[in-house]
Amino acid sequence: MSILYTKVFWVSFVLVILAFLLGLTVGRTNLKPTANRDANKPVSAYPADVFSMQSAVLKGRVIKTDGSTLTVMTPKQVQATFPLAQRVYITKYDSLGKPSVSNSPKDIELNKDVTINLEYVAASNKYFVLTITYIPPFPGQKTATSTPKL
Repeated sequence: MSILYTKVFWVSFVLVILAFLLGLTVGRTNLKPTANRDANKPVSAYPADVFSMQSAVLKGRVIKTDGSTLTVMTPKQVQATFPLAQRVYITKYDSLGKPSVSNSPKDIELNKDVTINLEYVAASNKYFVLTITYIPPFPGQKTATSTPKL
């Protein structure tokens, strides 16, 4: 009976080892990187696969608009043109610092300092203008339209 017991032991042992090796083989095939990815690059090297949208902020002056695009001149004298999002929000400040918000591209003013929020849409591979905020003058700062007090 010890021989029968030994055969059962060895058959069980071999089956466990085979199951272990099969599990290792299946597990390794699932861990292999896809053919078009470099396993040594971080995930951030493939932003379109990870992020559906990204944001950016731009400061400058709007120098041209046609209702669907916006051309901006940065402080480093670099021009860039971006499409407007379907809904763009334009914030302006009056002389008292009170904000007013509009979503009409007709309210875009040229040659004034602005901060622009952009959203990168990976599906179209473009940055879109979401918000335009006109930078208000500091209190007491003279603007081109203000008259000095005597």
